[in-house]
Amino acid sequence: MKLARNLRLSLYQLWLGGVSVLMLGTLNRILRVEMGLNLALIGLLLGGAHYMAALVSIPIGHRSDTHPYRGYHRLPYILAGTALALVTVVTAPFVALWVAQDPSLGRLALAFAFFFVEGLGINVGATTYLALVTDETGEGERGRVVSIIWTMMMIGILVAALGGAAFLETYTFSRLVALFAITAAAGVVMVILAVWRLEHRRTVPLAAGKHPLRAALLILRRSRQTRLFFTFMLLGLFFHFLQDVILEPFGGEVLGLGVRQTTLFNAYNMVGVITGLLVGGAWAIPRFGKKRVTALGNAISIVAFALLVAIALRREPGPVPIAIALVGLGTGAFTVGGVSLMMDLTVSGQAGLFVGAWTLAQALAKFGSSVLSGGIHDLVLRAAARAIQQHPQVNARWAGDAIELAGDINLGFAVAMPTGLIVPVVRQAQTKTLKDISRTCAELAEKARTGKLLPDDYSGNTFTVSNLGAFGVDQFTAIINQPDSAILAVGQIKDRPVVIDGGIHVRPIMKMTLSSDHRVIDGAVAAQFMKTLKDILEDANF
Repeated sequence: MKLARNLRLSLYQLWLGGVSVLMLGTLNRILRVEMGLNLALIGLLLGGAHYMAALVSIPIGHRSDTHPYRGYHRLPYILAGTALALVTVVTAPFVALWVAQDPSLGRLALAFAFFFVEGLGINVGATTYLALVTDETGEGERGRVVSIIWTMMMIGILVAALGGAAFLETYTFSRLVALFAITAAAGVVMVILAVWRLEHRRTVPLAAGKHPLRAALLILRRSRQTRLFFTFMLLGLFFHFLQDVILEPFGGEVLGLGVRQTTLFNAYNMVGVITGLLVGGAWAIPRFGKKRVTALGNAISIVAFALLVAIALRREPGPVPIAIALVGLGTGAFTVGGVSLMMDLTVSGQAGLFVGAWTLAQALAKFGSSVLSGGIHDLVLRAAARAIQQHPQVNARWAGDAIELAGDINLGFAVAMPTGLIVPVVRQAQTKTLKDISRTCAELAEKARTGKLLPDDYSGNTFTVSNLGAFGVDQFTAIINQPDSAILAVGQIKDRPVVIDGGIHVRPIMKMTLSSDHRVIDGAVAAQFMKTLKDILEDANF
């Protein structure tokens, strides 16, 4: 009977998984490549707005503890949040197209508000849903329950990934709209089946409604163990989710894969996640405990990310499915252990409050990772163009027996193809805004993937940028792309200790390395150029 209950309850997660693929995977890729929107803006809209809406998680969770509707603490909030999410999911493709056509400040603000509302619906429903799961399960069975419901979520992701890939094998906007509409319709059925008549009506509230939220939050603060746990989960989730926004663009821009192929990345990941969830919940936790399974998930993920770094360096897409599956395996083990520990920490009558705190930690981690991982490529190109204008010697070449200065700044950027590396060129970069550069890069990358690049698209470069930072590479030295005289190697943004005013502080640092032809560019000029580039990036003077 419990198995049937858990399977029915998990239908909510099944739908939620499918929605996450469309909103954070497929729509992310479409906005970037097919619609040409800047990665930073995509991270802000799809990641930032969605996850910032999780700020409501704690107050909503607390309210579901203290303010039932006709004796039901969770059901009204689940249904209300889901209804709001369903409406926004149906209209999301139209909003995406609208803002991509003209990413002005006004449209961006309205689009941010729209995706915030979508995130609001998801967070209200998901927070109270997990509180209901906590209410309905005991400590001894939570490992298995978490394993079942999260496995169903991953199955939803897998089905959406495979179905979306097949549906969008030939991409058109009308097919994208149809896919989102089908997902919303399926959500209506699955959510109602998941929660209808599952919660028992209570004559006595779980917690007194008169308690203010501030007083309730003291429950979270009074325990050192609770504070440390949520800090640990915040950091762990941040690094697990860091790849979410860049994974599909990575496949498209670096490995030259199409929409159908990059959508399949979700399938590879979810195979690993499902394995981690099932093995972790059903076998590992009963034998080794929840803490050790959580730590093991982190260790597996470290190995997987190291493999992705090696793939990025070799520019060979073959091992990508294995690496992505290992990332999923680590995430699955980490999730089943971490969520089970979170449920064990709940105080009687305050499940909504604790789940809200968990949801907020998860969302903050995803928000930070999504915004941090997007937009660096285009920003560096724009900053490099600005710096070259101040140091034109960097934009020169060796012409046999003399130095030849280039008139225009033509920036090359590396794109890996199955047949080898190719360097499309952003021409006259000194005349282009950040928006222009972003759109041009997206167009050139897509032409490279579809075999439509013309010789003029990949010739005439005067300076090259090679960015491996998005793939976890800390620092590297790039080989000069002839006939250029210099190439800029861009590493990842990473928190590092620095000395400021005599004290040690942690700041986000990005390492860059300039390789130069000393026949054209001596050390002093190279150093001056790098200082100027550093100042432009730090001052956000684009």
